[in-house]
Amino acid sequence: MFLFCKVLAMKNCLFVVFAGIVLFGVCGGSKVIAAEDLNGVSGNVFNVSAAGKSFELLKETVFDPKTNEGKSRHTVYWTDKTKFTKIVTQKDFSQVTGPVVTEFSGMRAIYAKAAAAGKPFSARNALVMTDAKKATGMSEDGNKFVARFTPDKTNLRSGTVKINGKDVKVSLAGGNRARVFVRSTTTAEEISKGFWKTTIRGKQAGGKFVLDSLEIRPLVDPRTVDDPKLPRVLVIGDSISMNYHAAAKAALKGKANYYRNEGNGGPSDRGVMSAELWLGDYTKKGLHWDVIQFNHGLHDLKQPYDKANDSWGAHHVSIADYKKNLEKEIQILKKTGAKLVWCSTTPVPKSSTGTYARRNGEAAVFNKAALEVISKHPEIQVNDLHKFISKSNQFDKWRTGTDVHFWGKDLQTLVGNAVAEAITNVLRDLKNPDPAKSKPAKKAARGPKRLWADSYIWAEAPKIEVEKWLTDAPETKGKYVMLEIWTTWCSQCVRSIPHLNKWQAKYPDELVVIGISNESEKKVKSFTGPKIKYYSGVDTKGRVKDALGVRGFPHVIIIEPGGYVVWEGFPYLKGYELTDEILEKILAVGRKAKGK
Repeated sequence: MFLFCKVLAMKNCLFVVFAGIVLFGVCGGSKVIAAEDLNGVSGNVFNVSAAGKSFELLKETVFDPKTNEGKSRHTVYWTDKTKFTKIVTQKDFSQVTGPVVTEFSGMRAIYAKAAAAGKPFSARNALVMTDAKKATGMSEDGNKFVARFTPDKTNLRSGTVKINGKDVKVSLAGGNRARVFVRSTTTAEEISKGFWKTTIRGKQAGGKFVLDSLEIRPLVDPRTVDDPKLPRVLVIGDSISMNYHAAAKAALKGKANYYRNEGNGGPSDRGVMSAELWLGDYTKKGLHWDVIQFNHGLHDLKQPYDKANDSWGAHHVSIADYKKNLEKEIQILKKTGAKLVWCSTTPVPKSSTGTYARRNGEAAVFNKAALEVISKHPEIQVNDLHKFISKSNQFDKWRTGTDVHFWGKDLQTLVGNAVAEAITNVLRDLKNPDPAKSKPAKKAARGPKRLWADSYIWAEAPKIEVEKWLTDAPETKGKYVMLEIWTTWCSQCVRSIPHLNKWQAKYPDELVVIGISNESEKKVKSFTGPKIKYYSGVDTKGRVKDALGVRGFPHVIIIEPGGYVVWEGFPYLKGYELTDEILEKILAVGRKAKGK
């Protein structure tokens, strides 16, 4: 009998099939492990059941090549024979007592040679094996050295190993990059306590995946470090989000419990595969998400460069697949109930032609494609980080290079603060929830419906005042005025813009539509939502807003030509929506009064 291996292409994915079993696949550069085989897979531990001897493994999503359906949660089972190992990561040898068998790795060639000769050496990594008994010396490939190690009592980064009966000095190299891994045998009882990352080994038996062994590594339980009074924010992104992570977290201190995905979010296909893992068990109290900012792009837009022909190859992920991936990820993120924020992909300064070739201008192309997807979800806010960086002269020196990253602390702070500001605006939206889903702060003085403002129905409207018109000043004499009090960070306000545009275009001789924001001119002008095609002004003093007693956005009033309010309220309040039919009836009264 002959076993065979073949490569199967399907939907921009390659699947390696051996003896009829899918071993692994690649979609847009990401590895896909067959759903049937969990042996050697890593993920997080959730919902441990001591009685059922099981837990849920939450890992990267695997897609079935036949159905293209994905799965990220798997229930796995242990037995009395399952071996449990715990590995704790440290920066030094604290809490280590010796002598204990230790494996040293990450050695420079000169130190590997010294260790083999029984001379002092240094290594970047040390695996302390409290459950091992035998020291095997230097590995055949010369990359690992295993010996009995005793740490120094005063210097936590060094100690001695026994080589041919002699004590030889050994120390950690690599500064903050040095790692000590302490491995010990543990029990099933321990995984019921705390949060764990795990790597499992086992096999299918009786319709279940049964564990032969597993390694667990402790994770911090967010509920032990979060401020329960603050919202929880998750940032999903690539190495750019790593660059600004510390600055954004610092800027949001006291405003939010800030997190980002583990590692590099990479291209959009990885986002689809890993989203469930990054989100965690968000259905549990204290593990939910209030705001999620997400981005993919700089990995998707990579293109191989042919120097001989001065030409560029296909993108790492095609525009069509990029849009499909974003839509899939949005559907996953929406399950959390969090407010979503799309962060535009930051610019490529000068084109690079190396291993990670990127072409200047391609970020704008992918951002345009992303906005086509985001526009179908008006509730999603946009943080236009690309525009911020492109417009700021503080990035002029950065633009002279080819590196897309921001390594200087000054630039990291600028980008981090911009991200924090965008998230802060969304958090304001959370504090001023959709009036259609919340209780009114105050009942209307007149009128039967709920208001998130004082009532002016059939009363004279307050004077319309602005600090500056961002358009031509409107001529309102003899016309109806539709006035909206809005903000750029309010998702329902963004939702209303296309409707206001439509009404202004449909009734140019009868109706004047005006939008007033109490934000700065700069803030409104940098707004990246739908283009405003009606009259717009800013009033940072909020005079009209305060006169109307507005407490929820958007708030709309319609003023008849004589100056009295004939309609007021939140335009999407169920049962009281401001519709085409309502507006037509209001304007018909004016036509009748004019004898038209």
